[in-house]
Amino acid sequence: MSTEAQQEQIIQKLKTIDQFHFETMVNNLLYQGAFPEIVNEGMLLGQFGINYEKVRTIRSAPKADSEVSSLELKIESSVQENWIAKLKEVVQKNKGKSIKAFAFFTTQDIGTKQIKIDDMNIDVERYCNTQLGCEQSYVVGQKDLVLPMQNPKYFNIRRNCLGLSDDFFCSVSEYNEILKHPPLKCEAEESALQRYGIILKDKLSFDHSRVLLLHNSDYLTLLHTVGVWALNLYKEDLKDTDFCFIKWPYKSANVASVDSNEVDKKIQTFLVIWGAHEIDNLSDFLRFAAANVTIVLVTLTGFREAVRSRLESLRGGIRVEEVCVEAIDERLVRPEDKAKHLEKIRIVVQELLDLMLRYEALVYFYSPFNLDDQHKINKIIAILDINLGELDQLRELIIKCDLAAITGRILWLKQPIVAKELLNDFINKDIISISSLLMEI
Repeated sequence: MSTEAQQEQIIQKLKTIDQFHFETMVNNLLYQGAFPEIVNEGMLLGQFGINYEKVRTIRSAPKADSEVSSLELKIESSVQENWIAKLKEVVQKNKGKSIKAFAFFTTQDIGTKQIKIDDMNIDVERYCNTQLGCEQSYVVGQKDLVLPMQNPKYFNIRRNCLGLSDDFFCSVSEYNEILKHPPLKCEAEESALQRYGIILKDKLSFDHSRVLLLHNSDYLTLLHTVGVWALNLYKEDLKDTDFCFIKWPYKSANVASVDSNEVDKKIQTFLVIWGAHEIDNLSDFLRFAAANVTIVLVTLTGFREAVRSRLESLRGGIRVEEVCVEAIDERLVRPEDKAKHLEKIRIVVQELLDLMLRYEALVYFYSPFNLDDQHKINKIIAILDINLGELDQLRELIIKCDLAAITGRILWLKQPIVAKELLNDFINKDIISISSLLMEI
């Protein structure tokens, strides 16, 4: 099944899931570390949702109403079609409570995460922060749930909650499709990848008696080279050679539960395990070894010794052979490539500089600026369209640049006259509007 078809299959299942199974799915995803920005992996979650007030009385095996052991965190989930109405309802329900972080999971497509309040489109996470007075909010929708559901680490969850099979491996075309998306996109030109693919073809021959350890320093280019090599070889010898890729590298997976028939042992097959340095139970993949299967481990050069030693320490003496496409690491950087690289850095630095200057101007406008004044902080977050963490970074930067200092809990500017001029410039250029400065949050 293609990646697009799998995504659509997951979406259709999410559209029909009931509230109980959705809450169970969310709890298990959080417990297994799918959303580390919200909850640390391994935190205890309840069968029927996270509920600190112990309102629910429903009991289920093996124990009743297990809850997250961390306070000041609230997690809500809903299968309701009108997700905005449901979000507003749960936000109002939790107003006034001591909440530092809030997360809302929905089965619906939430688009650009904008909601309309008083005829104004507002970022939904900013809305939650403002209404609840919390430091961070997360609104997780349909598209955010599709990605972890394609990660084999969470296949047990999608099987139990969505009724989908454990499709652990993917084809050459599906692997190449995965590489098209961030953060795996690479800058190498197609002509260069084709050349590296030809070199790899000469170096990487089929031999089931060994494990091939493929490595390079430029890891992204290597991953794309593997895709080109496999696709070209597959086209040349369609009937006699097959390829089987893991869908995604992850720390640990229950490989023992994977149907071994996913790897075709009737024709010679390359089993490609990319991101080998990220996988703790790497030796478990050796269960797929057979007379017609060659296992290829792909890793960053800096990790090759660690990966190799883990395999060679196994009983039976695994024969490991290293393969490297030297041309990838030895290629010369063209002036235009360097210029493009520096331009990326310049854009990010310029955006950060602009934010710092606007932050300084806003601190002047809202002075005296008390760091405990949540109302002013929310206004600045709304005007700059950033989150609380990014705001804290800006504060640290203007202090580090000797533009400001802190006395007690008051942030004061060392050059308020300059900040005043900056504010006037931003207003005159319509970068900051008077209405946004005076708006109520």
